[in-house]
Amino acid sequence: ASTDDGNSQGNSECSVCIMLEGVECQLILTETHREERFSDRDLLSSNNCVVIVFSVTEKESLNEAEEILEDLWQSGDLNTKAVILVGNKTDLVRTRQVPIDEARSLATSHDCKYVEV
Repeated sequence: ASTDDGNSQGNSECSVCIMLEGVECQLILTETHREERFSDRDLLSSNNCVVIVFSVTEKESLNEAEEILEDLWQSGDLNTKAVILVGNKTDLVRTRQVPIDEARSLATSHDCKYVEV
């Protein structure tokens, strides 16, 4: 894996080569921040997948994830890209604020996959 301190938009990137159905592919992960969300349409259009990560310990982060899903729906990207909603910080069981059923329901309503880590 290689890392980069950022690209021209100020987002941080990390890349790794993976084998996908026998074909070597480069997976590039680009972290965007809330303020920059999808202001750069070129960045979004050059990607095949969007991974939206939220904290299960912060209800507000699920609300932000929902806003992102709505933005993707309004732009038409929800129909053309693989979208995965990821619940993070599941090890912090005592401080969990987002029930798994609520997060899964949000993913289902936007026709995307849901996983927790």
